[in-house]
Amino acid sequence: MTREINLEGYGTINISPISFKDREYESVDSEGKPLKWISGTATRGHFINESGIEVSQALKKVEVEGEIFLLNKFSPTKEVKSDEIEIIDDNSAVYRATERVIYKVFVENDRLKKLLNEERKTLKFGFCAGSGFKMQEGYLTAWKNDVVLFGVRGDFEEVLTKFKDDVVEIDIIPERTPEQKKKLLKILVRG
Repeated sequence: MTREINLEGYGTINISPISFKDREYESVDSEGKPLKWISGTATRGHFINESGIEVSQALKKVEVEGEIFLLNKFSPTKEVKSDEIEIIDDNSAVYRATERVIYKVFVENDRLKKLLNEERKTLKFGFCAGSGFKMQEGYLTAWKNDVVLFGVRGDFEEVLTKFKDDVVEIDIIPERTPEQKKKLLKILVRG
């Protein structure tokens, strides 16, 4: 399942998913009520609402920083304009991502190969993959002798800073002796 993306000023790349486990969002109607998917056999699959009525348009319910959004389907990225592409030296966001999808990339453009493999630069751009609900920040970079595209979301550092002032109390319970374990087991079995 190879897809083509034109990176303006850098040529065309072909991407193929390596790791595509991605977060699934709940399908809802325009009022935010859950929908159920009915697989098609001789007919096309479709969504139905709680009343069993077919719904023509499903939205995805997405929570961002505690706020709920109902999103329509986006078009998968086919082209990225040059002013939407950033050349960066540090691709550490790939390692800090809370969600990551990996694509194998086939590159024919020599300038792009040199930029990624020899100069060790990374191209950063937003893109949408899959069925139109997988919005990610893309990091096109060299990985050993290959070129890969990491689709990332979230940042561990930002998540951890939310909890840095939280105090957690830990009670250390001493290991029970075999005799104590047997006694406890007897009590639990008897009720």
